[in-house]
Amino acid sequence: METLHVPDAVDDDASTPPSDVRLARLSVETYHAMIGAGIFTENDRVELIEGWLIEHMPKYPPHKFSTKRLYDHLLKLLPSGWQVYAQEAVTLATSEPEPDIQIVKGTQDEYTVRHAAPGDIALIIEVSDSTLMFDKGRKKRMYARAGIPLYGVLNLIDRQFELYSNPDNGDYQTVVVYAADQAFPVVIDGQHIGSQSVSAVLP
Repeated sequence: METLHVPDAVDDDASTPPSDVRLARLSVETYHAMIGAGIFTENDRVELIEGWLIEHMPKYPPHKFSTKRLYDHLLKLLPSGWQVYAQEAVTLATSEPEPDIQIVKGTQDEYTVRHAAPGDIALIIEVSDSTLMFDKGRKKRMYARAGIPLYGVLNLIDRQFELYSNPDNGDYQTVVVYAADQAFPVVIDGQHIGSQSVSAVLP
């Protein structure tokens, strides 16, 4: 296990689009209106990142495997009053990403007419292979600015789990890296509820 200082953000201007993706500029309200009008459906592979509509990258078998493993394992750890969702939207001020895993407080009934918001969320995890730099860069800073307390990246390229914490000043101030032969802590609302083996969720 290695504890590192997170370096200063680069390319962090939310008024400019991320590079190398197809995009359009939208507000969250407009995005919701377009979904309500049927312009976007569940079959459209898009998400809203800091006001930019971007295409999802295809999900390859290793990514799907790890996402399902994480969901199954975390579900067993959750105390009453918490839910885990896979690849469902969360609503931020200027974004509506669809993280691979999110742990949110409350019951399923509380999310029948809305997505989870930052105050509901204990942990977000992205499973990363082809999107690794984006997930460790712009997406990480987006979640930090929203005040998400913990952000994890299951790094399939380097076969490790990176847990970011202490969001402040537009970025996470701490990252702890867990190797494949280690386990990372699962923390909800400041309480350690268990640990998850990294190797068990790697393909």
